[in-house]
Amino acid sequence: MKDAVNQLMKQVADDREENRAEVVAARERAARRDKMRWLQAVVLVIALAISLIFAIPMWRQPFPEPAGARAEHDARRTVVFAAQLVEQRIRSSGRAPQNFDQLGVPLPGITYRRLDSLAYVISTTVEGRTLSFRRGDDPARFVGAP
Repeated sequence: MKDAVNQLMKQVADDREENRAEVVAARERAARRDKMRWLQAVVLVIALAISLIFAIPMWRQPFPEPAGARAEHDARRTVVFAAQLVEQRIRSSGRAPQNFDQLGVPLPGITYRRLDSLAYVISTTVEGRTLSFRRGDDPARFVGAP
């Protein structure tokens, strides 16, 4: 019986030692996990800061402004688009709108001038040159013009 009690006491002591070792190992794992989370958070903040440094200028001007022939071509297409909007308004109401506000589409940089109830001129300026489109002008020729 003495051997059984000694063996039981030894088993209880071994179990306690195993439990302590498991607790210590669990604490070490938790400490490593916490350190890893902090490291991940720091890396994430640094990556975010670097991406913002490069992204903010792109947010302000996401597309480079066209220049030269490309700018003029784009401006001509925009003027023709504005003319199409005005023509739709003329077809629906029978007369040209007083201003672009009546079209409901903001067109910054485009100037509209009503000449009479059906005639109008739409113009814009590109690199110091004024491009004007009058009612009756050929849109395809206007866009393709040099």
